[in-house]
Amino acid sequence: MDKKVRVVKWAPPKESMTLTIHYAVPDPARLAEIVVMKLQRELLGAGCGCHAPAELIGLLKDLGVQIEITKVPEERNGNAKAN
Repeated sequence: MDKKVRVVKWAPPKESMTLTIHYAVPDPARLAEIVVMKLQRELLGAGCGCHAPAELIGLLKDLGVQIEITKVPEERNGNAKAN
């Protein structure tokens, strides 16, 4: 049987709002590794744009990871190189 979604009521607020979402994280260290890699890609301009760097930095802070963002040296051909 096909399943369909039927909207019973549609009343999103007109004002902007902040959402707080809670997740159960079984392996915080692994999540922190992934977030650091995503942040690095975003800062190099190669990310998917799913999360703003500020969001990723906030998530790292929540995970107990303190970071420092430094300027990435460029290679001679102009491509950025990650350390």
